[in-house]
Amino acid sequence: MIIPRMLGRILFALAFMAMGAEIVRSLQAGEWTPIALGELWFRIDVGSLNLIQAGIQRNVHPALWDPVMVTMLQWPGWVVPGGLAIVLLAVFRRRGERRLFARRKD
Repeated sequence: MIIPRMLGRILFALAFMAMGAEIVRSLQAGEWTPIALGELWFRIDVGSLNLIQAGIQRNVHPALWDPVMVTMLQWPGWVVPGGLAIVLLAVFRRRGERRLFARRKD
């Protein structure tokens, strides 16, 4: 169960980095300018974005790409990794009782 928690933490860090980039870009522009997930992905690796598009349209279903994935790629770049991180960290949290201030038994 450590792997999903680590993946959740990595996605959370990526979401914070994307949010930071959006804040810096907005401060430079003087107005709120969101960075779309598709724009971030395009800047990082164009080939993988094209490969995912072709794979979904050919192997899964063409209708999954256009209304679903295109809509998600237009969301701010921190929403999708942040949402996935919250889900992973909530589902795979440690189950034991953990107290912030433990009582000492004297």
